[in-house]
Amino acid sequence: MTAPDDGVADQSQERSSQTASATTATLPDAVAASLPDSIRAIGPTVIGGLLAFGALLIFRINAYQFILRDGSVVSPLNDPYYFRYWMEQLLAEAGGPTDLGVIAESDGVAFDGVRPATHALNWWLAELTGPDFVAAWLPVVSSLAVGVVLCGIAYSLTRDLRVGFATVGMLAFVPLHAVYSGLGFLEHNAHQYYWLAGVLAGFVWLARRSHHTDSRPVATEIRAISTPSTWVVAAGTSVALGLYTHTAGSTPLFIVPLFIYVVFRVPLALRAGHAPARTLRPLCGATIGGALLATGLHVFFGWGELFVVLAPICLAVGTTVLVGIGEGWHRADFPPIGLIPIQIVASGVGVWSLQYIFTDALARYRSRSDALFGRAGIAETVSLFDPGVLSGPILRLGVGFVFAIPVLVWLTAVVARRNEPGWLLLVVYGWGTLILAFIQNRFAGHLSLTITVFAGVGFVVVLNQLGVARPLTGLPGPRTLVAELTAPEAVAGEPRSSPPTPESETTRLAAPTTRRAYLGLGGTVGVTGLVSAVLVDEQTTQTSYSDAEYRAVRAIAAHNEAVSRTYPANFVLSRWGTNRMYNYFTSGESESYGFARNTYPEFVVEQNPDEWAQDQLGRVGYVVINSDDVELPAGTAYHMLQRRLGVAMEYRDPLAHYRLVYLAGESEDPETWDLSAYAVVAGATIQGTGTPGETVVAETEVTVSGITFPYQRAATVTDAGEFTLTVAYPGTYTIGATEASVTETAVVAGESISV
Repeated sequence: MTAPDDGVADQSQERSSQTASATTATLPDAVAASLPDSIRAIGPTVIGGLLAFGALLIFRINAYQFILRDGSVVSPLNDPYYFRYWMEQLLAEAGGPTDLGVIAESDGVAFDGVRPATHALNWWLAELTGPDFVAAWLPVVSSLAVGVVLCGIAYSLTRDLRVGFATVGMLAFVPLHAVYSGLGFLEHNAHQYYWLAGVLAGFVWLARRSHHTDSRPVATEIRAISTPSTWVVAAGTSVALGLYTHTAGSTPLFIVPLFIYVVFRVPLALRAGHAPARTLRPLCGATIGGALLATGLHVFFGWGELFVVLAPICLAVGTTVLVGIGEGWHRADFPPIGLIPIQIVASGVGVWSLQYIFTDALARYRSRSDALFGRAGIAETVSLFDPGVLSGPILRLGVGFVFAIPVLVWLTAVVARRNEPGWLLLVVYGWGTLILAFIQNRFAGHLSLTITVFAGVGFVVVLNQLGVARPLTGLPGPRTLVAELTAPEAVAGEPRSSPPTPESETTRLAAPTTRRAYLGLGGTVGVTGLVSAVLVDEQTTQTSYSDAEYRAVRAIAAHNEAVSRTYPANFVLSRWGTNRMYNYFTSGESESYGFARNTYPEFVVEQNPDEWAQDQLGRVGYVVINSDDVELPAGTAYHMLQRRLGVAMEYRDPLAHYRLVYLAGESEDPETWDLSAYAVVAGATIQGTGTPGETVVAETEVTVSGITFPYQRAATVTDAGEFTLTVAYPGTYTIGATEASVTETAVVAGESISV
């Protein structure tokens, strides 16, 4: 075993004796004596795994009471209903799970032209398990699968199962990941995270497979690279890369860091004395295979746009070219330090030439980039560091961010000095996604895939510093690293091999053996978990729909079913951030919120809502107003409907085309009304005769959501002795000494009633 030699690995024998060894586990004597040896050996490991993955599961379903309602899946936020729309469109069109023709398009705009793999996988899984199961549980299953992959990555790099379980635990408490991969959040992120994690895992495995120390013979290295398992992993990585490319239009942004990794990986191989063409052959194969799969899906199925497919193609071509340049550099025996500028220049020439070869594709890419980065007024477009350098990341990434950043900086120095290609990948990807998240926090979910591994390392290091865990033995500590960086050979740029793999890997967890260790471990885990759990629960609850919103959409759906409206006459107008949800449960038409985003702000300031309703009949069937949307003065549609229910207005007559179907409030005080939902109706016309010049009033009482209020409409009898007035509610109206019965159908269809 490599002897510990500094702040991370240099611990006293006394501290090490307070914890169990790497491959054995002991329980307190009082308990251990009554347990079989096998239980004592694996017990702590089983408990650790259950705690880590149990936390991941719990904090992906913690908002279940808001999601699973009355046999329905009420997905949080807005975008999941777009993906549910396409899933159900494909289910309606397909003849079963083998009808793959439904996911092939010849016009190049499969589904939405941007996320074809996401829609195709959602549809195929829904054919096997049902759409509600996919909508509810696919994100959770994906999150657990990502946890398994990240645990494997962390263990592969550290050979320490503690880091693997700590990584899973840190992932469990990432608030943004919990939102994007939580129960009911069916979106492209569930697929992106899984396939991207697979790509990273494959790259790490191939990096470790090709990584050897000075003591390892080259012939052994060649055999390791040539084994079938290596090429099986390369093939699996190709599949993950090819499918990942088509999960979303933003994937080129996350393929770029893979190329940057290659830029540094080739000189790293040279510095370690490796021949790039031999060492990096499986990596070239993986990128080429991924490019072929992505291109094949584009050509034969019409998936995606060309600018998206160009990303893995450029990665494959660039990797092959850089490895070729590196091989020539190796054979010429030039110093490795000079290769990086050559590679940067070659990469720049390649990017420059693309604008002349693929002019239209790059123009489309710029257009998509402008649309992606130019959006405003959306919560996910603000920086990760908003509102503060520390508060922003903690709110979105949890306390793991505090553990992770020092480790990221530390490992950056490690890979700069040592031959650690696996860590190099995570360091490059970590910095790349951190920069993207700095621009827009929507990318913090991708950042969490690497940041949690760093946080897992940091958490184990902290436990070691507290004296309750053994040190990590596979990485140099700060003092050793500083000594390496300041040594004469560091200045000269000579290669420095990594230490050999520890003879004793931490393949099992060990239980604490002292009260101090129990308290230290329990306290650290408890405080970290409690703070993180509060952050996760707050955000997953905030992004779920409230009881009022759920009851509103149920009331709208019930009214729509009762009067048999069809789309677009039953379109629900609301603020755009909830619009897809309302329309999904009302008509199933939740593809776009564009009309709502443009129209709702105009509607709430409308000063003649009845005239607006008449213009929009046949296009808008319902409107939903939230009290926290805006606070507009009297005379606007917002004030008339949300504060006065369209009836109690001192400045105008009651409205004739808005029929209240749901009101969320605690009392009859308008200040307590949180939300109101109205059916936009033609109104029933009551006709009759009377004395010319006389004012005729039709009045009734209306009860909605437990609130009772009077509703009346007035008209003046014409010189011909006739009057007409329009009412928005069904019921029995009193008109002087006469009564008129108005049905729901008459209100919706605009029928006339004579009295």
